Amino acid sequence: MQDFFGTGSISISKTRQSVSYSVKSIKNITTIIIPHFFKYKLLTPKAADLNLFHKIVRLINTKAHLTKEGLHQIINIKASLNLGISENLKSYSYFTKITPVERPLIKTTNIPDPY
Repeated sequence: MQDFFGTGSISISKTRQSVSYSVKSIKNITTIIIPHFFKYKLLTPKAADLNLFHKIVRLINTKAHLTKEGLHQIINIKASLNLGISENLKSYSYFTKITPVERPLIKTTNIPDPY
């Protein structure tokens, strides 16, 4: 993946017996990673996660995350993304006022491009 996208890093966890690929550059996420997955559509509920993640990236690109309101918007989106907010984070008073956003419903009836 790192070679394909030309960005990111790979880390190996011996304790979890796993390998992870991550991209930390918001510019590369915006210009390389997200466009790839919009071009080659995800066909499962992961497409909803991509749409929500894209909203978060747009907020970061407009510097909304630097305001209390913008950060709250991001947290509300995160609450609907993947596994949501961890129980550890929910224990902090700031995170008790979370209102998860509506998660898009993904219905795929056919594979748009099998290649």
